[in-house]
Amino acid sequence: MDADCKIQTTPGTGSDKGHITCKDVTLEYDYSLSSFRGPMTEMEEFTDAFKGYHHTKFFEIIHIDSKLHGFFRDSVKITDIKKIKQGAVNNSIITCNTCNMEALLHFRKKKYKWPYYSTLKEVSTYKIEMDTMDGYFRKLFLSGVDTLPSGVLIAPLSGKHTKPSFSVTTYSKNLPKVRKILQSISIKN
Repeated sequence: MDADCKIQTTPGTGSDKGHITCKDVTLEYDYSLSSFRGPMTEMEEFTDAFKGYHHTKFFEIIHIDSKLHGFFRDSVKITDIKKIKQGAVNNSIITCNTCNMEALLHFRKKKYKWPYYSTLKEVSTYKIEMDTMDGYFRKLFLSGVDTLPSGVLIAPLSGKHTKPSFSVTTYSKNLPKVRKILQSISIKN
């Protein structure tokens, strides 16, 4: 962190947790397999759904043997998510009259449009920024509502279910200061 802060670890929790105090801003941190992930974006929601169940139908449609579905599941890159007019699926791999979203999938140098229906509401109470750095995914989320936390999640790009993630959250509404502190957080390799 770039800020001048005091770190206090909470003993005996079974994971690395504690508090960070930076003058008038208090933050909580958690370094574990179950760190707080923050508000879900449409991309994260679809990625979880694709890896959970959509991948099976996708591989069936493009004629990949069912024994290889698990092997190829992480090879599909989801590069874009966009809203579509309900039922307007042009050049899509499947027909869907109720779909309101479309994902762009890349697999083996080919692109596929995958329509789906989403009930995820716009996360208008948050400003969310995402990027990658040094083998980690970083999601910064700033809340304009007193009852919701602002924070940052730093998670490994590979092995994300077997390696711990690092999250830092705060309820402070001094957003310029909070943003500066959260943006300065990184993981040392």
